[in-house]
Amino acid sequence: MWLAALILVFNGGSMNKVKFLSATPVVNVGDFEAALDFYKGALGFTVIFQLGRYAGLKLGDAILHLNAEGDSWASMPTSVRINIEGIDQYYESVDLDYVLKEERLNDMPFGARQFSVTDPSGNRVTFTQYYTCELYPY
Repeated sequence: MWLAALILVFNGGSMNKVKFLSATPVVNVGDFEAALDFYKGALGFTVIFQLGRYAGLKLGDAILHLNAEGDSWASMPTSVRINIEGIDQYYESVDLDYVLKEERLNDMPFGARQFSVTDPSGNRVTFTQYYTCELYPY
């Protein structure tokens, strides 16, 4: 019932002027310095802010946060998907030691080309380029 009400609100109610821009995943890590080195060195992210053992990282338009503050809501490991254009070129620049052997660059049956890496805390980051999926017209 609550879902139907939510759909009505967003489809024509008072929220019809709201525009959702993006989501920023928070990736919980055990060893903050190792994770920071991995995301910067192996994947090419830059640090946009750091507050203790919490940091915002950016790669192109993709933003994610690293958290090693020990919040009780945090769970590890997790999975993050980053949509990308030029996946073949980016794949060539990534340290292949971190690419999951079973998830090297590959065409997927749902209209995408993707590969996955794991960070030092076991979190999975999947880079995906959609080419036939209407849900992601990038």
